[in-house]
Amino acid sequence: MHRSPRAYVIAVTTSAAAVLAVAALSWGDAAACAGPACTPRAAAPGHSTAASTVTAPPIAAPAAGPPGGERAGNATMSAPTSPPATTAPTATGQPAGPRDPLRQPFASTSIWNTPIGSGAVYERTYLRAEDKVALEPNTFAHPARAGSYATYTLRGPDGGAYDADGVTYGGRCRGTANLGPVLFPRSTVIGDAVVAPTYASPGNATAVVYPDGRTLLQLRSAARCGADSEPHGNRATEADLYGDGTYGGHAGSGLSSIGGQLAPGELSGPAPIAHALQLGVWAQKYLAYEPDDDQPGFRWPADRNDADAATVYCTLEPCRDAPDRRLKMGALLAINPSLTMDHVRLTNPAAIKIFEALRDFGGYVVADTYAPTNQLGIDAAALNEVDQDDPAWRRDVRAIFNHLWLVDNNAPDRIGGGGTPRVAPPAPLPRPATGPSELPRTGWVASASHHPEQAAAALDADPASGWRSRQRLAGGQWFQVDLGAKRVFSRLTLDAEAFPFDYAHEFDVLTSADGNRWTRVTRAGGARSSAVTFPRQNARYLRLVAVGDGIEASQTWSIGDLRLWRNDAVSFR
Repeated sequence: MHRSPRAYVIAVTTSAAAVLAVAALSWGDAAACAGPACTPRAAAPGHSTAASTVTAPPIAAPAAGPPGGERAGNATMSAPTSPPATTAPTATGQPAGPRDPLRQPFASTSIWNTPIGSGAVYERTYLRAEDKVALEPNTFAHPARAGSYATYTLRGPDGGAYDADGVTYGGRCRGTANLGPVLFPRSTVIGDAVVAPTYASPGNATAVVYPDGRTLLQLRSAARCGADSEPHGNRATEADLYGDGTYGGHAGSGLSSIGGQLAPGELSGPAPIAHALQLGVWAQKYLAYEPDDDQPGFRWPADRNDADAATVYCTLEPCRDAPDRRLKMGALLAINPSLTMDHVRLTNPAAIKIFEALRDFGGYVVADTYAPTNQLGIDAAALNEVDQDDPAWRRDVRAIFNHLWLVDNNAPDRIGGGGTPRVAPPAPLPRPATGPSELPRTGWVASASHHPEQAAAALDADPASGWRSRQRLAGGQWFQVDLGAKRVFSRLTLDAEAFPFDYAHEFDVLTSADGNRWTRVTRAGGARSSAVTFPRQNARYLRLVAVGDGIEASQTWSIGDLRLWRNDAVSFR
C-alpha cells in the first residue's frame, strides 16, 4: 500500500469482449549499451573485478512429454498434478469439479488455498478494529474480461502532482522511465492517485493474465489514465496462474496481487469463500520491527517489509512500548474456532461469509493501511457487491477484526499450522493445455561481479546451494551466464527460497551475441522466487544487473537456481 494521509481511490474499466490481438512495439532491439549496467563494475574490496568464469556441471535435458508437478515458488510453470486427496472433518462447501483459475487461481496447496489445520497454534495479540474497515481493490485483467491486448512500453510511476506530508502523490501516468515491453488489455483503465475530493494514493496491486492463459504479469503502484495508452507501474515478479502464487504486487509484503482477493460473486453468492483473504492493518500501531533481525519487519510467507518500516512501523501504541514481535507483515491471522457466530452476533450476510473464511482459511497481512483503517483485498469488479455504508456491515466487520488471532506456527512445511484441515481445500485446477519448455543447462558457464568462483552453484539444480554475493545489495552488481552458443528463450526464473532476504528487488535483463555488445531486454521485479517473460531472444549471453539498493542495509543478492525457458504461447509482435 502506498502512503496516503486519508482515503484510497481506484477506477477500473474493462470491456467484455474476448478477442485477443497483439500489436507490435519493439524496445531495445539490437541496441548496444554501455556503462555499469552493461560493463562489469568494480567489485568491492576483497572481491574479483574480472568476469572470471566457472563451468557449471552438465544438467540433463528434461524428459520428453508434457510437464508435470507443482514446485515451490513462482520459478516454474510446469503443469500441476492433482494434490493428494485430503480427508476433512467438516468439508462443507467444497467446490465441485474442476476449478476455474480465473475465479480462484493457484494450486490447491498454495498459501491462499490451504485451510487452517488442527495443529494451528493460536495466539492472542493486540490487533483491534480501527474506525474504518475498507475494501481495497486490486485490478485483475484477463481475456474473458478485458478484451483485446496489445504490446505497450511499461513506464515507471514516477511523475509528480502534489505533496502531502513530504510525500508526492499523483502523476503516476506522467512517468517516463522505460521498464520494457508488456502485454496489456487495450481497454483497461487504472485510476491514478488523486488530489480531490480527498488525497488518495492506492497501492493498485495489478495482475494481467497473458494470452497463454497462465502467465501473470503483476504490477504495484499501477496506473493507466486512458484506454490504449502506456501503462505505468513498478514491475513485481510474474506468477503462474496454475502455480503457488505466493509473490506479487503488494509492495509492503511482496505477496500476490490477486491471491486471496474477494472475487465477483463471493460476497453476494451462496457458496462459502474457500480461500484465505488479503488483510491490511495499520503498521504504526500493530506491526513489529526488529532492526537487528534478518527479517526485521516481516515473516514468512512475506519476503519484505515496507522500505520505510524502520521509521514507520510500531511507532504508536499499543506496539511502541510493548511490541508483539510475532505480528509482522505476512502474518497469518484467523478466527479462533472456539469463537462461534453467536458470540459476535453478526447479521450482515457478507460479513458472515468473511467470518467463516477467516475461521477456516485465515487471512494474510499483505499491506500497511498507513491510516486508522483495516482492509480486505477485493477484485475491483466485485466492489458493488456490498454496501460499505451499511451500518450492519461496518459493525460486523469491525467485530471480526476485533476477534482475529495470530496463527503463530504457520510455516512452509505446515501451512495453516498443519494437521487435519478444518475444511477440504478447493478442488484441483484442470491441467493447463500449454506451458513453456525449459532450456537444458548442459555446458553453461556462470560468472559474477562478486564471488565468481561460486557462480556455478546457481546452475547445479540444487536451489539450496546457489551463488551469494555476500555484499550489501547495490545497483550495478551483476550475474552472467554464457550458454555456449546462441539459444532461443523468452522467460527467466530465479529461485532464492533458501536465502530468505537475499534477492534483487529490481534487475535489468540484458542479452548479447558476443559478450561485448549488450541489449537491454526488460526490467524485472525481484522476489524470493522471481520470473519475467520478455520478447523472444536469440542470444549466447545473459546478464542480470541489479537496479538500486536493498530495502534493508543487511540485504544481499543470492541466486539459488537460474533457469531459462521458451514460451511460444506469448508473443510480443
